[in-house]
Amino acid sequence: MSLLVSMKRLFRHSAIYGLGHIINRSIGFLLLPLYTNVFSGEAFGVAGVLMTWQALLTLIYVYGLDAGFLRYYIAAEDESRRRTIFSTTFISLLITSVTLSGVLWLAAPRWSEWLLQEPVSVTFSLDLLIRLVIAALFCDTLAFIPLLVLRAEEKSFSYMAFRVLNVTVNLAANLYFIFYRKQGIEGIFWANLVSSAFTLIMTLPLIKRRAALSFSSSLLIKLFVFGLPALPSGLAIALMDSVDRIFLERLASLQSVGLYNSG
Repeated sequence: MSLLVSMKRLFRHSAIYGLGHIINRSIGFLLLPLYTNVFSGEAFGVAGVLMTWQALLTLIYVYGLDAGFLRYYIAAEDESRRRTIFSTTFISLLITSVTLSGVLWLAAPRWSEWLLQEPVSVTFSLDLLIRLVIAALFCDTLAFIPLLVLRAEEKSFSYMAFRVLNVTVNLAANLYFIFYRKQGIEGIFWANLVSSAFTLIMTLPLIKRRAALSFSSSLLIKLFVFGLPALPSGLAIALMDSVDRIFLERLASLQSVGLYNSG
């Protein structure tokens, strides 16, 4: 393959992935007018704090296996090896996600006591919000590796289609839960769960095609060792991007967090 052809392919896929990323990130921009017109600053502050924790926990749930998966899946020389890599990664994430989600689910009442430092006037169940976040994290984690397969196999149009569908479902679910069901702040997290579950369901055929009854502990160690160095940097980036909301809630108020989110 000539250098020119390789460069054209690189630019084509990069442009499509970039567009998909922009579409995925646009959900916040599109929903901001809705949230600011419906929710008080205090309620929006609660959502901001929970979304910050969700962003941080996303990295913990995957614990660097995404980088290791791409490294070995792309380099695999035959389909059998790729199926083993996929199954090993998926089974590992399934086990750890079930375990971590179970622990966090049971700890939701204790976590809710610690999460917010001030009483809130908005009526909602913080335990329920936390559990909706946990359920969405579980679905996102299981759908993550199938979506990485699309990237590894250079199926950029399919990857972008999943992102567009996710954003569309998220928007529709937000409108349904917030305007039609009048569920308030809980509607945000119900909508996130619905869109995450929808994406997972859509990836099930891909999981079925790629999965095999094989698991390699030695391969898992290689995946983990390769991906682990990326975890601290990923956490650092996420902390720099969003941890200020947690500090703001501790040092000021939820109202301040809500105003900060809307800006």
